[in-house]
Amino acid sequence: ASIPTLDASMIHYLALAREPEGSILHQVDLARVAQRLGLIGKSSSSKKTVKDLEDLGADVDRLLLQLGLIRIGIETCDARNPACDLCKLAASCPMSEKVIADKKAAEKKAAEVRAAEE
Repeated sequence: ASIPTLDASMIHYLALAREPEGSILHQVDLARVAQRLGLIGKSSSSKKTVKDLEDLGADVDRLLLQLGLIRIGIETCDARNPACDLCKLAASCPMSEKVIADKKAAEKKAAEVRAAEE
């Protein structure tokens, strides 16, 4: 029998259950996606990341925000190879245009190399 595992968003959700309502906990996918979307600035400090997310305002559903950003980080916004062309937030993400253009340029270059080899 296999051992069941929890994904990052479920672990984060369980950790939040131990915190006061409305808390934000640092998690790498959460921080990466929030930074790429321009919600927070770049920071090497988890405390600064949490503070910046808390400063988004009281009307933000912090639980949904955290779980949503973590899910995007897991499913499409990989640290090294983001799939911006598949992301539902690409239209509002400052980084997506560059990532998509870079991928198209790399594909074009690869096609040129293949053509030259033939």
